[in-house]
Amino acid sequence: MFTRNDYLEYFAQLREVEQKMAEKYRFLSDTLRDPELRSFFKTLYEEELHHDAMVESLAKPFLGN
Repeated sequence: MFTRNDYLEYFAQLREVEQKMAEKYRFLSDTLRDPELRSFFKTLYEEELHHDAMVESLAKPFLGN
């Protein structure tokens, strides 16, 4: 059986991955010269931010009051 801390650790790991990927995609969208690639990586960056927000929302019930 998973404990509250197990879930919190899992969500923390997921958020770390989402944040790292968002950072990489933001860097690429800011530095590439090709407009299509910039747009593509900007979209991926925005999706990663959305994923991070979803993981944060899923973790809230485990945070307690």
